[in-house]
Amino acid sequence: MPEISVIIPVYNGEKLIEKAVSSVLSQSFEDFELIIVNDGSRDKTEEICRRLSSDGRVRLFNKENAGVSEARNDGISMARGKYIAFLDADDTYETDFLSSLMSLIKETGASAAHCADTCLLPDGTGTYEAPAAKAGFYTPDEARELVVLPLLSGRLAEKPFNGFIWRFIYRADIIKDNKLRFSGAYLEDELFLIEYFSLGASLAITEKALYNYLINPASVTHKYLPDYPDTFLKSFEMKKALCERFSLSLPGDWENSTVWAGILIEAGNEFAPGNSACAGEKKRKLRAVFSSEPYASAIRNYTPSGMNKKKMIVARLIKMKLYGTLTLLYRIKNRNRS
Repeated sequence: MPEISVIIPVYNGEKLIEKAVSSVLSQSFEDFELIIVNDGSRDKTEEICRRLSSDGRVRLFNKENAGVSEARNDGISMARGKYIAFLDADDTYETDFLSSLMSLIKETGASAAHCADTCLLPDGTGTYEAPAAKAGFYTPDEARELVVLPLLSGRLAEKPFNGFIWRFIYRADIIKDNKLRFSGAYLEDELFLIEYFSLGASLAITEKALYNYLINPASVTHKYLPDYPDTFLKSFEMKKALCERFSLSLPGDWENSTVWAGILIEAGNEFAPGNSACAGEKKRKLRAVFSSEPYASAIRNYTPSGMNKKKMIVARLIKMKLYGTLTLLYRIKNRNRS
């Protein structure tokens, strides 16, 4: 039984998968297995992964395309390690990612370990993204304060905590005994972290940037998502269910605050470059979405605050239903990007 199972879901990743796998195989910590779940790729991903699986630590599983969540779930089902880590196919680990986080777990007895990351642009420039808190050990109650509460009630902060699952190492028994699984293609990380740390997991943190996150313009988080409103609502309902299940104590306005975070994302999503609809269609869709519940109640009853200036402007325009002005604003923004 390996100490750690590293899970990489991949779909059409021929350009970057070898670099991701190499970053795992070159780890200073060697007691691991690497599970690559090829999610029905149509390019040369399978061919590359078969060659890489000549290393005895690599296990390749090919399946029909079903999305990143199902790919991760399959990886969890196959994992034999005492601990589980995740790596996206276009990202990389620093050489001491596994050793540093496992050392933290061994030293403190924590149920999970967490690190900072570097956000890399395609040109190689990067920015440091801090972990949830300063380096140290945090009890289960403290871990909930650091991870769960920001993911439920802190989504409108100027610099919200990003619920990236790949900045952590987890105990496999907590995941498997409680049947933790991923669901959907967007916001799935947040739900997983909320549930894991609501189950009483403690946390050890290092401020070292041990994970390299490639900001890929082609990824799901940077392209137009036509079904985003439905995806958000499903995630929102699941968050409410987790709050009820674990009797989480939250600020009374957390639901409206969370819905407003979804409103702002949907506004940006509707004007994403990948949306080929005309300006009139975009405005009509926003009016329809924001006239439905729970969006309408949040817009009517809650005024968001604490955000950066650009988001505040967008929020005011939505609250005043000035969708024509909002359209013009995003046209200028997208023109400046190109």
